[in-house]
Amino acid sequence: MIRQAVRMQDVRELVLTIQDTVAKEKNISPQRRAQNYRINEDCADPTPTDIVVVDDVLAGGSHFKAMKIVAAQRFPHARVYGLFLARAIRPEPEPIPEGLVIEI
Repeated sequence: MIRQAVRMQDVRELVLTIQDTVAKEKNISPQRRAQNYRINEDCADPTPTDIVVVDDVLAGGSHFKAMKIVAAQRFPHARVYGLFLARAIRPEPEPIPEGLVIEI
């Protein structure tokens, strides 16, 4: 379905979680979250030129930034985008973190 929606020819589970964690833990930097992700080398070839991270909800953006860090380390020439189905609404709206680009 995602392949049809974005007309992609190549869909892979490229980034894997090393250990399950509580998603809503606060005050964890993207750099620290990135330590819990790894590239799935079984599907890393051919080298991607564009990577789209698909997630259900964008809250603070730290999970997306962490995946972007891991992807950029392994594929420095690839462009990384985020596709989110919803944005979390907080009692006091938080601005979208600087450097977080959402393109559809």
